[in-house]
Amino acid sequence: DSVSYSKGAYDNATGSTCIMQALAYFKEHKPSRTVKFVWCGSEEMGLLGSKAYVAAHKEELENYKLNINVDMVGVTIGFDIACVSANTSLVNFIKYLGCEVGFAIEPRQGVYSSDSTSFADGGVPALSFARIAPQGGAQIHSHRDVMDFLEEDNYYKTCDFINLFADRLVNSVVFPVEKAIPENIKEEIEYYTGRKERK
Repeated sequence: DSVSYSKGAYDNATGSTCIMQALAYFKEHKPSRTVKFVWCGSEEMGLLGSKAYVAAHKEELENYKLNINVDMVGVTIGFDIACVSANTSLVNFIKYLGCEVGFAIEPRQGVYSSDSTSFADGGVPALSFARIAPQGGAQIHSHRDVMDFLEEDNYYKTCDFINLFADRLVNSVVFPVEKAIPENIKEEIEYYTGRKERK
């Protein structure tokens, strides 16, 4: 999902193909739980695709344990983040896993401007992974969103970490993520969607 004046190599071809890496991984490593792979369009127009998906699957969402969203990854110079719209225990788990396997990532609790927010708004704990480029590097929504600023090694490192993270959760004996959206996240979503104004 990108904009008309951008090539979209970084945002969002890398995120879309990272999901395909996960699909290939779980095809080879059969998961013990159901895993759905969803590509949502029109994110830049106001999360329209993910909002429509959540609305169309409202009853089904009761069975969804977690939404893992991938924004953009693979930039040569940058840093990996995870923004978690769920309890802080998931933030701590990502931090721990990163330390365990030697993957530098900055997890935090919050609301991310991407499709994970639609799922969190629908009551499904959610998070977004992304590799953020500093100023002067790759630039989303611009003519600088091209392959020149991307690196294969960084792309696969992030994809591999996301697959490991997903594998740990999907195959856990007891699913460790509480099916609840914290009150502070609910309030942030109200602000993000414009349903509530900050005082």
